Amino acid sequence: MSSTLKIPADVIADVREGLFCLMGDATQELDRALTQPDRELYPEWFADDRRRIESVFSMLDVIGWSAGEEPRDADVELCRYGETLTEALEGYLPLLEAQEREAEVNDRWRAEQGLRPRKREIAERLTRVGKFAALVQRRLGEKGD
Repeated sequence: MSSTLKIPADVIADVREGLFCLMGDATQELDRALTQPDRELYPEWFADDRRRIESVFSMLDVIGWSAGEEPRDADVELCRYGETLTEALEGYLPLLEAQEREAEVNDRWRAEQGLRPRKREIAERLTRVGKFAALVQRRLGEKGD
């Protein structure tokens, strides 16, 4: 079994957004730790979120930071990025699900504005990202066997 995982071009943008969300969660936790008295005595309060941010930054360096770039497949080391990728996808899938639920109402407004509907596009993205998340879980499970 290969130790690399191919992130397909058609999910790169969603993986990137999931990583940005994960980065935001980690920075909020770091900010919370910064407000605690005697924070300098407890560097362990920062360890998990520091690791999370460093991994997110590193993974963004691999897959590309810019949404303006042409999407391309990206190979990542499963043992290095599997946990970060899982966290990012688990945090991002509920956001896509919420977008899909809201799309019908939004699509009515978009139609009134002469814009194309987005529900189908969001549903397709949700399906692709969900399948990719399942693949990541399966591959990580194989690594543990």
